[in-house]
Amino acid sequence: MNRDEIMGEIRPWLSATNIDEEKQRKIDEWIRHAGQFAHEAARDPNRVSAEYSMIYELRRQGKLAERPTVVLIVTETVGGRIVEAILTRLLEEDFQANVRIIYVDVDVNHPRRMQETLGEYMWKVADALSHGEPSTTCFAPIGGYKVMTSLGYIVGAFLHYPTAYMHEDGQVLHEIPPVPIHIDEQFVHDHFDLLRKCQKDMLMRIRFLTAKNNVFFNIRFCSSKRMVLCI
Repeated sequence: MNRDEIMGEIRPWLSATNIDEEKQRKIDEWIRHAGQFAHEAARDPNRVSAEYSMIYELRRQGKLAERPTVVLIVTETVGGRIVEAILTRLLEEDFQANVRIIYVDVDVNHPRRMQETLGEYMWKVADALSHGEPSTTCFAPIGGYKVMTSLGYIVGAFLHYPTAYMHEDGQVLHEIPPVPIHIDEQFVHDHFDLLRKCQKDMLMRIRFLTAKNNVFFNIRFCSSKRMVLCI
């Protein structure tokens, strides 16, 4: 079977989370097929994927470390499995990256469940970012569901981090500055003791404020040693 035939069979399953033996077999088949063309990625980096293009542009501008750590935050779906496998191979081979995978479950079919899963998504991104720092980390929520991108910017602004954005047509890498977010002084006063305790644990503090105020987030790049990509 050629690429289009294989993808034609897989396309209806891309958002599926119940990956049985048949789906896994098709996933493996697609990955093997795509692997035949992996060596061509470096020849035309802007036609591989948004994630690949962004890392390539960082390197072209001299802002990528020699052996960067790349954290891929992917949905645990058929599509997520495929993207994970292909990007991991390309990033390891072409950028000598140390790739880490974090799975998230974003349920867009049920409103209440989506709120819960987006909260978990935020917490996992917060945990990934806690291992880096703004001056050496590029955060780019460039794939996945659009809600992951929009909510990502809000928390990025809350944490004073700009967002990395790649314009598809011109392949221009932009840095979107964070907007100031007002802190309710009365809220801080009313919950001072709890916030003082949470101050010792950034992840706990972010999770509490997110649950209370429904915020999410994002980060910046400068001589990037580390990247966090939501795909």
